[in-house]
This record gives sequence, C-alpha cells and structure tokens, in this order.
Amino acid sequence: MNLKRIFAGVAAAATMLGGLAIGATSANAADSANTITITGDVSGRTFTAYPLGTYVNEVLTGDEVTSVDFNQATWTSPSIAEAATTAISPDTIPDAYKGNVLAYMTTLNETTDGAKLRRFAEELSKATGKPDAAATATGKDGAALLENLTPGYYLIIDSAGAPILVGTAIEHDGKVYDQFNGQTLGVAYAKPTEPSKPGKTVSGDINGTVTQGDVLGYVITSVIPGTAGNDPFTYKIKDVASKGLDMPTDKSGFGVTINGEPYADFTVTSSTNANGETETIIDLGDVKGKDGQTVQVTYNATVNEQAVNEYTNTASVAPQHH
Repeated sequence: MNLKRIFAGVAAAATMLGGLAIGATSANAADSANTITITGDVSGRTFTAYPLGTYVNEVLTGDEVTSVDFNQATWTSPSIAEAATTAISPDTIPDAYKGNVLAYMTTLNETTDGAKLRRFAEELSKATGKPDAAATATGKDGAALLENLTPGYYLIIDSAGAPILVGTAIEHDGKVYDQFNGQTLGVAYAKPTEPSKPGKTVSGDINGTVTQGDVLGYVITSVIPGTAGNDPFTYKIKDVASKGLDMPTDKSGFGVTINGEPYADFTVTSSTNANGETETIIDLGDVKGKDGQTVQVTYNATVNEQAVNEYTNTASVAPQHH
C-alpha cells in the first residue's frame, strides 16, 4: 500500500489531475462520489477509467475537506513515477516528493503546467501494466457515465481522443463534496475529434449593405479538435473572399490568438482561383497538445468596385493528421 497525503494550501492555484484543485471542498449530499460524467462530443466514443489512487482518511474543518490521503495504484512500463519524470522533463521532481510522485503531479497548475499534465496522461496511457479497468462507458446523447467507481483519481482512456485526468467527488460521513476550490469534481469534457465549421463574423457594414471603400472587420473562430496520436498535428484555416473584397496581402494584415493569447507561429499564403476569388490559407503549424483550445483570426478587408450586387466571404478548416 502506498499511502499519500494531500494537504490543502500546498499551492494556492494548483490543480489536481485535470481539474481537482488543492484546497477546500464544500458538501453536497445530493451528488455521487462513485461516478464520473464525460460530456462534449462523446457519441459513439468509448471511455475506460483506470485508477491512479483512491481517497482515504478525509480531514474536515467545519464543512470543508482540508486534506485527504490516497492509496496510489500500481502502474508499470511506465510506472507513475516514470511517466511523471518524462512529462516534466527537463524539470525534475523535488526531493520532498520522491516516493510521492502522484501527489507532486497534483500540485501542477492546469493553466501554466497544462502541457506537462497532458504529457503525463499520454505517457500513462501507453503503460503496458495498468490496473484493472474500473469502469467503461460509451457516449450517447452528449454524455458518457462511468459508474460504480471507488472515489479517487482516474485516467480516462478515450477510444477516439486524448486521455483525460479527473478526480471523482470526495465522500465523508454520507456527504459528497463535489466542489473543490471552485472546480467541479466528477465531471470532465472530451475534446472534439474533428474540427467544427468555423464561425465568422463581420463588422463595418450597415444592415448588411456596403459601399465601395468600406473597411470590413472579420473574425474567424474555430476550436482545435483532439490531437492525440498525431505528431505533428498541423492546422490550417482557409478563407475564400469574393473578388469584391481586397484582402490583406501578407501576414502583417492578420492577427491570431489561441485561447486569447497572441500566436505568432503562423504563415499566410494567398492565391486567386478561377472565379476571381481570393483564397487565403492561414497555417498555424503544429498545434499538438492544444486540444479544445479556441483559435481566433482577425483581419480587415476593403470593398472594391467589383462588389456590384453582393460580396461573399467564407472560411473552412483543414487539419492535417500525421
């Protein structure tokens, strides 16, 4: 038995295995600590839960859980420690956590250390010596329900997407604690496996009408699908504008953000098709590991003299799996 204690306040903004923050939880007697619900684009996808560690010895202060122990499960080839070492490289596991590696991984911040947590999940998913699966469910009607789980932390293997790290709710004396530092336990979101049609908005027109010389502002929004199993995973957005619009001629005329952060590692190429339309490819390059993140492309186009009756401007996505 490998018994580990997690104390509240180890890291002020820490997250635990993809959504479980270290801190205090509140009670909700109506919810179950024996289930995990996966939502999102889940229809037809199979989800299998493997235990990483189960909760024991919950400590409460008032109506909040302030610390909890867990029994760490045995994984081999790689072990939990080996997967963690690979995931955080070139960083190393602090001496205080040697022999307590899973507890260290739970202190990583989901935002700033998201790449490490994703790598940790990917490495564990390759293990040839996993514990027995605790539950399996197939998605239907927007959800997959994993039932009859022992409360604890789990790696969820998705048959068509990236592996997921998630903790169940915590149960103590008949009460279920499903909120932890503002996070909801027992639920996870499965990233889409295929890109949806990007959204596109325009500003600068007046009730849908324009005149020559008007400058229109366009915003293209798309969500990166699951990238697991593809290295690299290149992502391109194709924009097609009618000959009635003058498009930017180079990269400087476009802005790109991913999850709200400026993104500069993109290229832009343009050509004119047989209909006189401008086809622009915004190539974001390799976006592996950015599953579910929102891409936003902005640019301005000017209405020219060829916009006699109407103009059109459409966008599509072309991810390339390798």
